[in-house]
Amino acid sequence: MTMCGRYIPRMSKSSRLCIIGRRYVLFTSFFTIKNFSFILSYVVCWNLSEKRKVVNMARQNEVRLYGCLAEAPKITTDDKTGAYIRGVFHIALVKPPRETGEEEEKEQIKYDWPLVLSNDPDMIARMSKLKIYDIVEIKGTYTTRKITKNSFCKNCGAQNRIEGKISYVDPVFLAKRNPGKESLTQKEAIQEIKENRDISNNIFIMGNLCSEVNYFHNGRIQTSAYQIAADRKRFIKSDSPENKTDFPVIRSFGKQAKLDSICIHKKSLIFVEGYLHSREFERTSTCEACGKDYQWKDNIIEVVPFAVEYLADYIDPNNASEAESQMDAQKGEDLLNRILG
Repeated sequence: MTMCGRYIPRMSKSSRLCIIGRRYVLFTSFFTIKNFSFILSYVVCWNLSEKRKVVNMARQNEVRLYGCLAEAPKITTDDKTGAYIRGVFHIALVKPPRETGEEEEKEQIKYDWPLVLSNDPDMIARMSKLKIYDIVEIKGTYTTRKITKNSFCKNCGAQNRIEGKISYVDPVFLAKRNPGKESLTQKEAIQEIKENRDISNNIFIMGNLCSEVNYFHNGRIQTSAYQIAADRKRFIKSDSPENKTDFPVIRSFGKQAKLDSICIHKKSLIFVEGYLHSREFERTSTCEACGKDYQWKDNIIEVVPFAVEYLADYIDPNNASEAESQMDAQKGEDLLNRILG
């Protein structure tokens, strides 16, 4: 029985089904990738239509990293008591050797440097013992929160404070894994994470789309971008207690991007297995001092899928061609209506 849009490849998985009455199914999956395991359970209201309604879904937001510190941790302490307040560093990772649909990716070694941040004193104490190029294993959650960012106007030089969003990994487990020696050189550290790239950068996250899919197609390049709302499984000390949801941006490529543009939409429920991709992008803001627009660089951590499972409120991928034809026909009709007024 197919209960999702697409199954995750190269993963051992055992599942159990338990019928609850005539309409509901308890579906439990046991996933294992390398030495990492997790359990995914959910209750599904089954029907014969193209869309499935999930009644009660377990939360899922788990990041697994194996990388080297790209810098020494920055530790903030209380001036009076010396208590730990915040620990932060960037970690160098290598994309696992799995296809995502990106161009020329098979032989390419791709690095990313996501931010790792914690306000937990015990975790910060562990961070304080680390140094640049140390190999670390991390288990945590992908976290987003609103912050005020500083930027400088290129026209007059004035500093502007602009509302933005920070995305980072909040660790629940962190351990030093230097192989055979206390300190590593940059070359040794990079070689270590390249040899273990299968486990270097992985994320498993579930959520409902809170935006429509933005699809872009130019020649051989196909990409879709959309945002999901992922409910938290635990309290994040660095954020307000009222904030219980994170909003990662999902960016898919190739055939997956095309399927996403057809089969899912705002409110669809999906499960993504992928990797974290950190990048800079240009933002345009208006200077409060001189009133002119200027551009400045912001950064974001996106989730690039290896696979996307469609769980609820979606179009069956087997009917994607028919659905695409209907969408094209509707777009043509809308265009004609606009032309004719």
